[in-house]
Amino acid sequence: MSNKELSTEVESRKSKNTPIQSLRMGALLPIIGKVFILQGGYIEESQDFNNKDKTNVSAIHEVVVTSKNAKLPLGTRLQVKIKGGELLDVENDATGFLLGTIHKVVAFDNLSHWTFNGKEGLNAENIRVLDMTPEEAMKI
Repeated sequence: MSNKELSTEVESRKSKNTPIQSLRMGALLPIIGKVFILQGGYIEESQDFNNKDKTNVSAIHEVVVTSKNAKLPLGTRLQVKIKGGELLDVENDATGFLLGTIHKVVAFDNLSHWTFNGKEGLNAENIRVLDMTPEEAMKI
């Protein structure tokens, strides 16, 4: 008899809605990596839950996993929200981003993960552009 036949543990299933949570057993960075390639972003405005007259503004940065050592597959697309933050100036580079000729390697400060009602997300305090190539980032 194999160990698998004797096991009482249920096989883990990877959720499409919460891919990070389905892999998470501890620290976040081994799953998603430390650096990412910026793909774009947008500003999100939402009404404050406690004050209906207030609007909260967040910058949503779209990035892809670039570390081949991360548990998520290379190229997995993630969104990171920075509350009260501003987007990096990528408007001048929109054509380069679209054509894939410009690659900004970025890192986030105080990256955190949340799950709620079958959904998940990533928040950070700040985003930084790093002076490295995507090839260098893949080795981290």
